[in-house]
Order: sequence, then C-alpha cells, then structure tokens
Amino acid sequence: MRYSISINSRLIVFISAIFWLLLIAGSLCWNWLQVENSAIALAITQSHESINKDLVYRQWASMHGGVYVPITEQTPPNPYLVHISDRDVMTTTGKKLTLVNPAYMTRQVHEISLKEHGYFSHLTSLNPLRPENAADDWETDALTLFEKGMKQKTSVVMLDENPYLRFMQPMMVEEACLKCHALQGYKKGDIRGGISVAIPLLPYFEAAQNSRFAIIVGHILIGLIGLFALWWVSIFARHAVREIKTRAAQFNNVLNEGPMGMHLYELQEQDKLIFIGANPAADRILKIKHTQFIGKTIEEAFPPLNHTEVPSRYRDTAKHGGIWRTEYVAYRDGIIFGAFEVVAFQTEPNKMAALFIDIT
Repeated sequence: MRYSISINSRLIVFISAIFWLLLIAGSLCWNWLQVENSAIALAITQSHESINKDLVYRQWASMHGGVYVPITEQTPPNPYLVHISDRDVMTTTGKKLTLVNPAYMTRQVHEISLKEHGYFSHLTSLNPLRPENAADDWETDALTLFEKGMKQKTSVVMLDENPYLRFMQPMMVEEACLKCHALQGYKKGDIRGGISVAIPLLPYFEAAQNSRFAIIVGHILIGLIGLFALWWVSIFARHAVREIKTRAAQFNNVLNEGPMGMHLYELQEQDKLIFIGANPAADRILKIKHTQFIGKTIEEAFPPLNHTEVPSRYRDTAKHGGIWRTEYVAYRDGIIFGAFEVVAFQTEPNKMAALFIDIT
C-alpha cells in the first residue's frame, strides 16, 4: 500500500495565467467597444441639449409673438408672414423693423451653429411653408414615426465621407404657433414637425481614442500585476507541494516499513463489510498474503473474529464514523496466534481502516 499525491503546480499556474490573460483580453475588448458607445452616447446628449435649447428659444419667442429686428440683407421681411398686418413697422425715429417669428429665428440660429460649430440643424415638416423646410428621406421616416408615438430618432450616418450622428425629436404646436400656422389646419398639441441635428462624430472618436490608450495601458498593468501575483503564489505552491510530498513519503515509510499493520474495508449493500486491501506490514505481522482475502467479507476472511464484537464494531465505524479501540487475542487452528491492539476509524463514508500492532 502506498499513499501518493500528484499535484502539477506548474500546470495549475500555466492554466491560471492563460485564464487571467483571457479575462484581461475580454475586459479590454468590452471596454474598447464601450468607449465608442460612450462617445456616441455623449454626442446624443449634446444633440438633445442643442434641440432643447432651440425649443426654449422658440418658446420664448412664441410667448412674445416673435421679435422685431432691423431689416437687413441677411434678415429681409419674411414673405410667409405677409398675411400679418403688422409684419413690418417703423419706429418713431424712422427705423424700419420686420417681425421675426420663432421659425425664422431658429433658421438663423442654425446657420450660425453650422458656421461656428459644424452642426447641421434643420427645422422641417411633412407640410412645410418654405420649400427649404421639406424633410429628406431620413427626416420623413422620423416624422412618420413621431406621428405613431415615437419620441426621438437616432442614427450614425456618413456625410461628406465623415461619420455624423443624426438626431431628431418632434416639435409640438403651441397656442402661440397658431398665429402663423392656423391656416394650415394645425391645432394645439399637434405635431408641427421636428428639429433634426447632425453632429460630427470625429471629435468624439478622437477623444475616445485617447481613452482607449489609457484603457490599454491600464489593462497591461493589471495583467502584469496578476501574472506577478501568480508567479509569487506558484513559488509558495511549489514549496507546499514539496512539503506535502515529503510528508507523504515519510507516511509511506511508516505505513509500509513500520510495525503497524493496516486493513481496509468497505461497507456495501446488506451491511456486507468487504475486505479491500492491506499494507505490507499487515502481511508480515499476520504472516499471510492479504490478496487472497480481497473481495471477501470480514467473516469469510477472518473466521476467528466471528465470535467477537469486532465485525459489528467495524460496521458501525464504517457507517457512522468515530474511533474504536480494542485489544484481542487471535487464534489460528485453535492455537493462540498472538495478541493485538487495534484502532478502527472511518476514512470516508462507508469505508474504514483498522490499524493494529502485535502486543504479544
């Protein structure tokens, strides 16, 4: 009988290192993708804020019925407001002013936004007064969905061979809007149209690229720290394995070369206690070969024990655990063979070992 242990610490460390590197790679890929998603999410937020700002300005202008500004080449009288009697007025000093309604104001703000920031903004409708306000295919699809209840539409598209975020949300008819648009049949609460914006994504992607560099460096550092930790643990693991193997060798020497014998039993169906093995010391003490008894019950293997409490005690130990100690005199062919001290204990469920020594 030999107690053995097989622990390949190098293989364990290698597998752990591979798993750690795969984990780091997976985290890097996930964060890499999330950076681009975060950039797009930031652009969406910017688009939403831009449109909300336009809507607030429009609301303010609507609350005041529009604003009057000097007539210039850039701001001529609005031909679509010709039905309003006081579209054009003159101050007491003779300065000519024209009415700028919310839509007119928004268009001019959009022109400044395009010039200063590169943001394409468009005030549009399925039923526009100005031909320039007609919706393109993307906006038409969005306006159709708005009438079905959708609140906004977002897409990443290529414009002028560069990526842009297109964002659009509906614009509702308010009481002040009816001054200009009641003739078109709109009522308060109807979807008048919408404001769409197209924001260049290259600046967001460039910022994301810087974040990706930081993510790569961070993952490399974390990966190296993890590998160093595994290397450090492997040193102690190898030391522990060597210690375990040394102790196992010492135990084997005691078990096989020492004065103490060992018998092993397994409790099977119908409470049959089957002899399954022994150590060399047991054969030397009893002067028999244990191999001839393997597979037999304890009663078949050692008939003299049938008249003792040993078999029942062994069964109880195998089944319920605990430690049982006894001394008994062994007979062979009716003659006293020797006296033995025995310690029985459970090794695992339904299995037990009996250590014995000759005390004759």
